[in-house]
Amino acid sequence: MNITQESTGAHTATVCIEVEKGDYALRVEEKLRDYRKKVKMPGFREGKVPMGMVQKMYGKAVLADEINNLISEALHNYLDENDIKSIASPLPNRDKQLPIDFDRDELFSFYFDIALRP
Repeated sequence: MNITQESTGAHTATVCIEVEKGDYALRVEEKLRDYRKKVKMPGFREGKVPMGMVQKMYGKAVLADEINNLISEALHNYLDENDIKSIASPLPNRDKQLPIDFDRDELFSFYFDIALRP
């Protein structure tokens, strides 16, 4: 994971968080294993549904949820570690943010605008 900060004004900044597959793959795999134990599907005993079916049914949702959790934790930790005082919560930057394709992409970049305290 790579986090960079770019000053955009006297009291504003943009933070870029780049998330690679190695950052989220283990978390997604663990969550899917947990889903596999709990999912009920006709034709299979509880906890015995093939992982491929669980991946196909819940893979994108779990991936999006885990990346969202990872980004939230990373942004919060970055602001705390660097002692950055913001006026409000960081907001997503819609100008720099590219469309996200969870099917093909393995590297995701997220941009957030921060209003800094004077």
